[in-house]
Amino acid sequence: KTPLWYYVLKEAEVRANGNSLGELGSRIVCETIVGLLQNDRNSILNDRGRALVNAVRLPNGDPVVSIRDFLEFAGVAN
Repeated sequence: KTPLWYYVLKEAEVRANGNSLGELGSRIVCETIVGLLQNDRNSILNDRGRALVNAVRLPNGDPVVSIRDFLEFAGVAN
């Protein structure tokens, strides 16, 4: 009985030389994040338009509106 994580990592190795997730791994990560957001009453998905008013801001004052912005805000974007 091989665990699911093995298949996810093997798919990443075969399709992208291990540098990124494959279709299955990406889908699992995506659905996990969306599910968490849908079930969090304080998430942006349940915000009803207040998000940009109270948006987290980058050091230059711009709101975080993309994944790239989020990674920059977290300090992990190059």
